[in-house]
Amino acid sequence: MLRARVRPTRLFSHCLAPLIASLMGVVSSIASPVELLISVPDQSLAVLCDGEVLGKFRVSTSKFGLGDDRGSYKTPLGDFRVCDKVGGGLPLGAVLSSRHATGEILQPNAKGRDPIVTRILWLDGQEACNQQARARGIYIHGTAEERNVGKPVSYGCIRMRSADVVKVYDLTPLGASVRIETRKLSAMTKPRIEAHEMQLAAEKEAAKARLIAANSTPAVASGPEPAPRHADRNKEEPKSSSMFDKVASKFMGGSILDYDVYERGDTIPARGGEVQLPPNMETLTGPPVGKKLTVARSR
Repeated sequence: MLRARVRPTRLFSHCLAPLIASLMGVVSSIASPVELLISVPDQSLAVLCDGEVLGKFRVSTSKFGLGDDRGSYKTPLGDFRVCDKVGGGLPLGAVLSSRHATGEILQPNAKGRDPIVTRILWLDGQEACNQQARARGIYIHGTAEERNVGKPVSYGCIRMRSADVVKVYDLTPLGASVRIETRKLSAMTKPRIEAHEMQLAAEKEAAKARLIAANSTPAVASGPEPAPRHADRNKEEPKSSSMFDKVASKFMGGSILDYDVYERGDTIPARGGEVQLPPNMETLTGPPVGKKLTVARSR
């Protein structure tokens, strides 16, 4: 029996590569709160997260102008997604060729050298005006020619200093959106910052309203707080029409000397004697003068 032998490279190209490409497409479609804005006239890049600017960096776009034609070496405009990231963990200045590390490390501004170094963020165009970007290999990447960053000197890609591209690489997840425009960076970021500030203000007002609502919720009624069983003996009580005053008026001709809130069985000192208060509170009989007033009914 003859058995066919499949080379690993052929297996990868025919089976695994399409699967990985489809998975990368799924990842790139996932919305990310991180957004990169690139201004051609300012030769600058801003990293935003939920409308908040995390950092701004100098970049270089193409010296051949703007466009998306194959072989034009121009920088395309519009909306993109980060479809792949290459170089994580490599040292600054690590040379990358065909998105693979060669093992060579260059110092910034190495004489006569202009390779891609350090990190790559591969861009996938999301519009008709930039649909060739991925096939053309349009990247955000580190450059050895750091002295020229800030001027349009690239061959279509977005060049950055190695230290800066590492920061952007670490802040930017797969699927993050990238916008390249001919507007000033301030004009690009302002609407997003204002929208973020409005959202924060709305959230603050909502939190304030919730706090006010929580504090204004009526408490469960639990009745009046009971007063002390026995008040200060030396405090003069205001005249009242309580049942204790009525009792004292009938039997002693005056007010009870001191009282607060009494319960069944308590005794109330009264001027001249003590009176027993029956449950009906109307028919009252009094003991000899000199005793205390006893309350036989609870409050």
